[in-house]
Amino acid sequence: MTSEQPRRSGAGRLLRFALSHHHDDGRLPSRCWRLGGVGPWVCARCLGLYPAMALALVLEPLCWPKLPLFWRTWLLALTLTPAWLAWAHDRLRPEAPWPRPVATLTAVLAGLGAGPWLWSHIRDPFHERFTFSLALVATLSAAAWGLGRFFNDDAGSIPHPPEGPPPSDTGAGSKTPPPSR
Repeated sequence: MTSEQPRRSGAGRLLRFALSHHHDDGRLPSRCWRLGGVGPWVCARCLGLYPAMALALVLEPLCWPKLPLFWRTWLLALTLTPAWLAWAHDRLRPEAPWPRPVATLTAVLAGLGAGPWLWSHIRDPFHERFTFSLALVATLSAAAWGLGRFFNDDAGSIPHPPEGPPPSDTGAGSKTPPPSR
């Protein structure tokens, strides 16, 4: 065996990103579940969202095909709001994320509400309520993401001075010459 990592195909990288899009920055266990204890890390929210949304998409034509758009709108708003608030909280306060079970549970609720909502989009593509809700969620998410990057310096773009005493300008006692200016 070689010590090199096997090269992943484009589909493999896309699947890995879809399941676990978090960087291993030491906080991975607070954001993701490890399947089987040794398997890949899977985002706690995605683990709840994708299966619940798939279930709702399958059950919608069987159980709720006549559900009016008005009630679909309220269903989406009531089920998506807790998941979005949990996500926004974690973006703005990454040092104190919501517990993984809460993140997964709120994502399950969001998936159950998003499934019928997506069916309304399939039946009537980009109707005004779908377009408005999509734009609203995208705008609020972009604002939370941007504020999280700004306040938490995710990108590492702000240089931080080293900790410790400031350097001496005279060099007295250190037997090193003062820095040239």
